[in-house]
Amino acid sequence: MSEAYNLTRLMTISDMAYKILKDREGSMHYKELFKEISEVKKIENPSSVQSCIYSEDKFIRMGDGYWGLTEWLLNGLSFVYSIKPLEYQRQTLNIDFDHELYFPYYIQHDEINIEFRNRKYRGIRKDKQTFALEEFYNKEQVYPKNKLIIKILDVNDFDYKIVDLKRKDEELELDGLNQRIADLAFEVLKEKRGIMSTTRILKHILIKILKTEGIEGEFNLGPLMSLSEILSSDERFNKRLSGMFALNI
Repeated sequence: MSEAYNLTRLMTISDMAYKILKDREGSMHYKELFKEISEVKKIENPSSVQSCIYSEDKFIRMGDGYWGLTEWLLNGLSFVYSIKPLEYQRQTLNIDFDHELYFPYYIQHDEINIEFRNRKYRGIRKDKQTFALEEFYNKEQVYPKNKLIIKILDVNDFDYKIVDLKRKDEELELDGLNQRIADLAFEVLKEKRGIMSTTRILKHILIKILKTEGIEGEFNLGPLMSLSEILSSDERFNKRLSGMFALNI
């Protein structure tokens, strides 16, 4: 057993790597992981550790040396979720491309926990991107186009809290934050130069904030609006730039 990370021979290589990264709460070169794992299990070469990590769904590859977008990065973030008329009618929560980062598909929980005004609700997974929330819709006064401000309490356990609710005619004062996010998104697209989903862009925005500001418990951000909504209102993303694809939103 590795004393540093409590690894055992019964664990798979990817499980060991995930535990090390989680306990370390930071980035590591795969050769460092190889050194730790090889103390417990015989491995022929370091590249097998690298390939094992990159083939696992539970590792969201962040690039630039960051291999796990784990709970220490996502927990504490808050985001805006607008209830669509069809969702209201079906009493569901649907995870579209703007919200995939907040509800990671690799976490295969059958239930989601949502707290609202000291009341707790449990949603049942209907499919990969849909949770049924009948009790929540039946008991709470929510309507189509209401904006829910949702905070991630524990992404690994799918625990969330609705910290505020805005009616459809109430505006959110997020211009400063929206501009900051748009500026960071523009930097990401210039650096990566290619077609990127809003989920991937948002992931790299968080990396930038992490690198420049660090983390002290939680990101000091207001609720994040849908990235596609922010970018579609910025003229920079409607122009074709040299060596860079126009954003198709």
